[in-house]
Amino acid sequence: MKAAKIVQPNGATAEVVPQSIRAPLMGEREGGTMVFVDGKLVHHQLSDELKAQGVIFADLLTACTEHEALVRPNLMTKAVLPADGKFAALHGALWTYGVFVYVPKHKVAELPLHIVMYNTKDGASLGHVLVVVEENAQATVQVEYASAQGQAQSLFCGATELLVGDYANLRYVTLQDWNRQTYDISHHRARIGREANLDWIAAIWGHSLPRRLLSCTPTAQRPMGASLAFSLPIKTNTLTLTPSRIITPPSPQPTCCSRRSKRYCPHRVARHD
Repeated sequence: MKAAKIVQPNGATAEVVPQSIRAPLMGEREGGTMVFVDGKLVHHQLSDELKAQGVIFADLLTACTEHEALVRPNLMTKAVLPADGKFAALHGALWTYGVFVYVPKHKVAELPLHIVMYNTKDGASLGHVLVVVEENAQATVQVEYASAQGQAQSLFCGATELLVGDYANLRYVTLQDWNRQTYDISHHRARIGREANLDWIAAIWGHSLPRRLLSCTPTAQRPMGASLAFSLPIKTNTLTLTPSRIITPPSPQPTCCSRRSKRYCPHRVARHD
């Protein structure tokens, strides 16, 4: 794979994103929507109800300035670390856009927050998702990654950090449909507090070579549990999972399910403890 230039915005708007991607994933209403095209924020909406509760749903560049006290102690310091590998270090040095979700203590974001990251051009993109759900709070976050058909090899070097506080509940859903010329090498990690719960579902359809490192780590002696499910219908996919050091009674490991379309041969899943 040749080195790719970082994708630059070309003036495209949210209208270039297929309606099937922009539409709500569940139900007819959403608490907030954020759409990035070629790394540029082109649409942002947050309901007045969630604003009144103190929920923050902002692009990461803006959040670093306006909510520094919340972002600085959490961004690549507790979940994904630059020392996790060369691609994590590359992402930490060069990330170009992302999302910051923050739900304060004892607040419930009942309607889902929907994030779309869409590329129209070939090249490299480095998107980041940072979700912080404080003690006894609840949220549902849905992220869709997709791209138009490409002519050259591309790279998505991303990171996802899910920080779930004590007694909190997070439902996190990702759908990924990059084009077949895109290599996805990303780190995804969750840290789960005492008696907290994380439901994490990832559906992966596209790209040339996905290498997604996913892991869950407890921050207390008694996390309630984590549920991970993966759908992998493309026969060229390669996925690396690292669901280690998580206590999910009665099993010492998180519930992890990998499902695949019957049209293709069984997919190999490598698990690392």
